[in-house]
Amino acid sequence: MINYRNSFKEYTLNGNVDFDENTNAITFINKGTVAVTINNCITLSVNDTLSIGGNVGEIDTTGYRLTFASGGGNSVIVITKCYV
Repeated sequence: MINYRNSFKEYTLNGNVDFDENTNAITFINKGTVAVTINNCITLSVNDTLSIGGNVGEIDTTGYRLTFASGGGNSVIVITKCYV
């Protein structure tokens, strides 16, 4: 049996996403009123979701950076699945 926990965190400012070093999967949900770009590459419109999963035993070591469009209403929920 492999144990894990889910972590939920809201981000409202531009910057790096902090997550556990044992993260297997990560999901971004844009709950704000403006678009957000992840790593200067993928843009999520309002209510869009991006999920990046991992196979059993894999660890995600990617650094993620959020950049919000101007106009206010910043809110991205980040959900991570972390091995314990």
